[in-house]
Amino acid sequence: MKKILIALILILICSPAICDDFTVRGLKWGISISEAKEKILDAKYISGTHREIDNTSLEMWHGYVLGMTTLIKAYFTDDQLYSLDFKFIRKHTNENHWIDDFYKIKDALIKKYDTPDKDHKIWSNKIFQNDPDKYGLAVSLGQLALIVLWTKGDTRIGCNLQGDNYKCELHMDYVNIPLLNKAQKKMEKIRQKREF
Repeated sequence: MKKILIALILILICSPAICDDFTVRGLKWGISISEAKEKILDAKYISGTHREIDNTSLEMWHGYVLGMTTLIKAYFTDDQLYSLDFKFIRKHTNENHWIDDFYKIKDALIKKYDTPDKDHKIWSNKIFQNDPDKYGLAVSLGQLALIVLWTKGDTRIGCNLQGDNYKCELHMDYVNIPLLNKAQKKMEKIRQKREF
């Protein structure tokens, strides 16, 4: 009976929500803002970027991912890291280069995390669907979105290319699902209080 109780305690202590060892750029889920600032050494912290919105804090850095300039956004709830968003800052005269960038990131993520759980081309207007040379234009017009997703333990990893009004945005994001749920519940409570 004692062995079963010890085994049960070990299982609970080492459940994924508590002992998720997933790291991104050396950052573990749940670390504080000050710890994150100490660990992100290969990117320049953007001073004055700290934002508090509905119990969520946002910190930003400029850095490089896969040789591309990147705006790194770190989201915290109750001083615990729960999400990282990497926005790729690119200037292309040919919109199809955005497609190339997307596949460069996707291929790197596949090497690291294996086949994605979801891999979507979402067309809202199929006018360019049969013309791959126009896919970049379709993205910039908001007619095509490319999205890949993985789930590894409690972490969701995604890469997406979307656009509108002749502008494209390319993001790679990592989210700890239990901490995201915690942040969303707190935000909802705050919003409900504001409605009264």
